[in-house]
Amino acid sequence: MQQQATTKKRAEVRRERLVRAATEQFHRHGVSATALADVARAAAVPPGNMFYYFRTKDSLARAVVDELVERVEAMLTEIEGRTAAPSERLRTLLDRAAGRGEAYAALGCPLAGIARDLRQLDDDPERAGRPLQRLTSWVEKQLSKAGDLAAKRHAVFVVAALQGAFVLAHAAADPSIVAEVRRCLDEWLEASDKPLLAEVR
Repeated sequence: MQQQATTKKRAEVRRERLVRAATEQFHRHGVSATALADVARAAAVPPGNMFYYFRTKDSLARAVVDELVERVEAMLTEIEGRTAAPSERLRTLLDRAAGRGEAYAALGCPLAGIARDLRQLDDDPERAGRPLQRLTSWVEKQLSKAGDLAAKRHAVFVVAALQGAFVLAHAAADPSIVAEVRRCLDEWLEASDKPLLAEVR
């Protein structure tokens, strides 16, 4: 029984290692350009064992999407644990985005990359956008709590502005673009003619 539990645990750890490696490889090279053998090597797993965990690239890509959703959830939970004020939560999110400027300038945004690539591979195209959808719904919730009467529309604007910044930064290899867009979003959030920072008491 103990040996079975140990074997199962080892298999779970190996699977998690493969998913993390795939997330990194897909981000760096794209889904289409990444072979299952590439992921196996990056995870230090014998290529022949890869098919025990993932028989197709589609199944691995779906696991990567689930991993990215978990990462988004963990980030948002951590932000919520810092403060109850919606405006501060939004600023913290912008801080995180600006802090990733160098990485996104070099490689682009992993959430957008997997959404683009997986739509071409998967039989469930809606799955591809789940990480970004979760982020957008969270931004909408914070804007609504901050008194924004058009929270849904503005949440799309905020996330689209950030994603646009990542695309431009990657195209120009210039992380300062992310910082500049972040400053613009800060100014927008603080604009006196918008009730965005009038916290609901």
